[in-house]
Amino acid sequence: MVIEKTSSSPPIVETGESSDSDNYLEMKSLESQLMFLQIQEDLVKSEMKQLKRELLRAAEEIKRIQSVPLVIGQFNELIDSNYGVLPLLQHHLYTQIGIDPPTGVLLYGPPGTGKTMMAKAVANATSATFISMVGSEFVQKYLGEGPRMVRDVFRLARENSPCVIFIDEIDAIATKRFDAQTGADREVQRILLELLTQMDGFDQSTNVKVIMATNRADTLDPALLRPGRLDRKIEFPNPDRRQKRMVFQAATSRMNLSDELDLEDYVNRAEK
Repeated sequence: MVIEKTSSSPPIVETGESSDSDNYLEMKSLESQLMFLQIQEDLVKSEMKQLKRELLRAAEEIKRIQSVPLVIGQFNELIDSNYGVLPLLQHHLYTQIGIDPPTGVLLYGPPGTGKTMMAKAVANATSATFISMVGSEFVQKYLGEGPRMVRDVFRLARENSPCVIFIDEIDAIATKRFDAQTGADREVQRILLELLTQMDGFDQSTNVKVIMATNRADTLDPALLRPGRLDRKIEFPNPDRRQKRMVFQAATSRMNLSDELDLEDYVNRAEK
């Protein structure tokens, strides 16, 4: 027990029990905070390992598409029209004339038309690091984890520049915004806002470009499509009969096919 005397007031008595109780509560609070930080650190380490595993260099993709004219046009558009390669390798040419290089490209079209393969081919053409993600991977179990993962991806890209970030099925997190009714809807909107913030916050000297792909371009939020974010949109349509014939010929060129097999039968089949 501690007793303090003053000249104008009666003795003030402080019990050690009250002080011990306050210290105990403070200690428990610190323990809870430490446990939360440890859990958060474990999650960050786990996700960073997963992201690093996604770092790859596309080595053989161009060889796979050289014999398929269906996608050569789109490939040349990304390479020769200065939407995919020149901003990564010669970004200073843009700054010399006072403009920002293109930030991103949207690939859109039906499933199976070569969007993912094309993104890898572009990364290979630039010798850039290639980070591949799927939009749904950003939707995590805990609130706040999705936006943080977006920040981690862009930070990882800056640390490994020149880099191409490819986000497939972007419509999973970037559909047109509406009045969110559930916590999950609000979390998806927060992920989209963080994605827009990261794209707006790019330092052009970091040599990081974004390629996104979707099967449903009509559902995307207009904010994502405005100039300065996704500057170029390239369509990947279904092949016509001539293009399908070339695809089948390229795919079966190394196969031992029966003489009875008629590729024209497959070419003439309707799309399903």
